[in-house]
Amino acid sequence: MTANKLILSFLFCCSIPFIWCSSDNEALPEFEAVLESTANLPCLVPQRPPESGIKCIFWYKDDEVMSVYTVDAREGGQNTLHVPSDKLRSRASFDPKPWPPVLKMVNIKEGDAGVYYCRVDYRWDRTYMYTVVLKVIVPPQKLVILNDHDEEIIGTAGPYLEGQSVKLTCEAIGGKPSPYLSWWRAEKPLKGGSPVSLHGQVRSGYTFIPQRSDLHTTLTCRAVNNNITGPNIVSVQIDLYCE
Repeated sequence: MTANKLILSFLFCCSIPFIWCSSDNEALPEFEAVLESTANLPCLVPQRPPESGIKCIFWYKDDEVMSVYTVDAREGGQNTLHVPSDKLRSRASFDPKPWPPVLKMVNIKEGDAGVYYCRVDYRWDRTYMYTVVLKVIVPPQKLVILNDHDEEIIGTAGPYLEGQSVKLTCEAIGGKPSPYLSWWRAEKPLKGGSPVSLHGQVRSGYTFIPQRSDLHTTLTCRAVNNNITGPNIVSVQIDLYCE
């Protein structure tokens, strides 16, 4: 089947009045996926009896005119045609048999975020549409601990003089949404400065006065911007001048 004939065929499927499965006053269901992971978007239209017969299924994104994924099931069986858009290509698949049927997208990209509309056309029933929102979480690109000269500390911080005030700064670069930063000594949270965001970076300072007991202590900064993956972490070990 040529591309033009395929488009005309799909347009024929779209010629039936449809019903939204949610009202304008309802909050749209949201699904989150971390960058480069997998997203599963359900098509939760009312379950119809088998005799209704699914004819076509379309997935649309945002205000795009052409579907991002199409299933032409008019001929049924092995003749069912699955057509992902150029943006998705081999990254997407759809199985209409489970309930609810799910659009699965792998290797999620930041541009995949948006509002998705699932439209199901039946042979002997009205058309239904269901809307979901996909949010793509981007982890911080880099997490570092800086000294008071804004120089990155790798491994060991110091040596410092006992009783001398020391300020360390944790910096997260990138991340969507902006990560929350926290300071830890072992599994004990520390009172660091409130995170400050500026130009795609988030910073949090920690000031302390080292004592002899702090020698070889490990301080850790954690960056969290989702509840799907674990935190990004960076640690330094405190070194002191010994008299």
